[in-house]
Amino acid sequence: MGRLLFLLFLTALGTATYLFAGKENQSVFSYLVEDYLENTDANGLLLGSSTLANIHEQYLPSCINWSNRAVGNSKISHTTRYITFAPRNKNVSRIVLYVGENDIAYGISAEETYLAFSALIGRITEKYPRADIFAILIKPSPARADHFEAFNDFNSRVARMATEVPSLSILNIMTNTRDTRLFGSDGIHLNVRGYLKLHFELNKVCYD
Repeated sequence: MGRLLFLLFLTALGTATYLFAGKENQSVFSYLVEDYLENTDANGLLLGSSTLANIHEQYLPSCINWSNRAVGNSKISHTTRYITFAPRNKNVSRIVLYVGENDIAYGISAEETYLAFSALIGRITEKYPRADIFAILIKPSPARADHFEAFNDFNSRVARMATEVPSLSILNIMTNTRDTRLFGSDGIHLNVRGYLKLHFELNKVCYD
């Protein structure tokens, strides 16, 4: 009975989402419906924006059976919404995040973005207390060079948080902020070379 009521709630929420919200919320809702209607044996979650939403399976570590719930062009609020309403999958042991870049690029300060990130980590650890969380630091997208200072500020805060939260680790695909060879022609999204670099970083989740 409780499951039926929740599905009815999701239906009402979905109707409102499709009528009034943007495509990012629509994608979140579609994922929620899939999660409630389908049983999955996935033990890894990909969350965040297009860096993970666009990743091809060949660049994902084979040690984990992944469920990709990242949403292109999304902000931290979209990821938080998904985590809040998604059913808890008891199999999940690894969670990879790429969040924050769009928030800052769309005018939210590094401090506010970090506070939203911190709240998201709280939500995740509450839902998945035994999962290891891996946060990919914001990449220095050439087309967003005006935001590099804020990106670095956010990244520093996340790196500091990782020293204080045992379940949180960081991944960094961009040690050289001037290397533009990892990006596509739009200067924002990773190209094949960029995803290959990300692949090597993601392999670390297998040995944590």
